[in-house]
Amino acid sequence: MVKALLLSAALAFAAAGCTYVSSPIGTNAERRLLSNRLSDAEFGGQTTDGGKSMRFAVFEGALPVAPVSVPMLQSYHDLPGVNVRLNGKRTVEMLADTGAQLCILDADAVLAAGGRAHVPSRIQVSVTGIGGNEEAWLARFDKAEVAGIELPNFTTLVRRQKTVVRLGPLAVRTMAINLLGCPVFLAFDHVTFDYPGRRLIFSGHTPFVPSHNARRIPLTVSGQLIYVPLHIGKKTVQAMVDTGAKDQIFLNTKTVQTFGLHPFAQAGGSYRAIGLGGETAGRQFLVPLAFLGEAPVRNITVDTAESEAWQARIGSELLQRWKVTFDFRSGALWLESPGS
Repeated sequence: MVKALLLSAALAFAAAGCTYVSSPIGTNAERRLLSNRLSDAEFGGQTTDGGKSMRFAVFEGALPVAPVSVPMLQSYHDLPGVNVRLNGKRTVEMLADTGAQLCILDADAVLAAGGRAHVPSRIQVSVTGIGGNEEAWLARFDKAEVAGIELPNFTTLVRRQKTVVRLGPLAVRTMAINLLGCPVFLAFDHVTFDYPGRRLIFSGHTPFVPSHNARRIPLTVSGQLIYVPLHIGKKTVQAMVDTGAKDQIFLNTKTVQTFGLHPFAQAGGSYRAIGLGGETAGRQFLVPLAFLGEAPVRNITVDTAESEAWQARIGSELLQRWKVTFDFRSGALWLESPGS
C-alpha cells in the first residue's frame, strides 16, 4: 500500500494551558462510515504515478457566469470560512483554505449529511498537518452547495481522527476541522477574499477587473496549491498562499538559515499552533520589510519551525490587510486596499 500525503497547514494559535491532540474516531463511527461504502468501481478515479497517487474530480457540473458574493464567516479563530450545504441535509461551516490540497471533513459531518465513504483498495490515504500525519478515507456527496452554487458529486477526505482539546488530563471538548480546499477555488475564474469587507466572491466565468491602485503579484499553481514570490533581503522563495493558516509568514528553519535570519529567530519569542495532527511549536520574530512580488510589506511577524512539508507560506494574518483576489485566468494575485 502506498501512502498519499495531502497537505494542510496551521489553522490557529494554541490557547495557553490547553493541549490539542488527535484521537481516533472509534470503531463505532468507522463502522457507520463503512456501512454504505462506495466500491472502487462506484467511486471511479485513476491511480497515477505508478500507484503513488490517485486522480479524481472534486466535483462535477457547470459554474455560473456572474460572480456570487457571500459572507465571510470567521468562527475559525478569525480565519475565513463559508457555509457549505451537504446533500441538502447538513450545513457545515468550512474553513476557506487555499493551503489544503483537498477538502477535508470530520467524520461527524460526513455521517450527518449522509456522505458515502470510500476506502481505495490500491492506495492508502493520509493527510499531513502541522502536528503530524493522520490516516483518512474519501467521502462523496450527491451534491454540495457553496454560495448557492451547486457542486454535484462533491468529494472530500474524511478524517479518521478527531481533534480533542485537553486541559491537563481532562478532555474539555472536540474542535471541528472542516476545510474547503484549494481545488474548489481553482475551478473558478477568480475568487476574492475581501477581508476588510468580510465577503467571499466566487466568479465562474466573468473576468476580474482590478481597481486602479491594485498591486499585481505573479501567481503560479503547482500540486493544487498557489504560490507567489516572497523576497526578504536579497533572497527569494516561492511561498504558498495559505488562507487557512493563522500566521503572517512561515519559513522553515532551513529557509531561515539560508536567508541569514537565524540571529533574529534566536532572539525572538516562541509560538504554539494547532491544526490537523495536533499541535506544534517554534520560534517567532519580526522582519521590518519584505516584498510580495514587487509589493512592499512592512513589520511582518515570521514563524519558524522544522518542516519538510512547508518551506514558506503566507497566511491570513498578513492577507487580511487587503482585499485579495486570486485571478486564475491571468495568473495574478491582486492586493487592493480596503474600500477599493
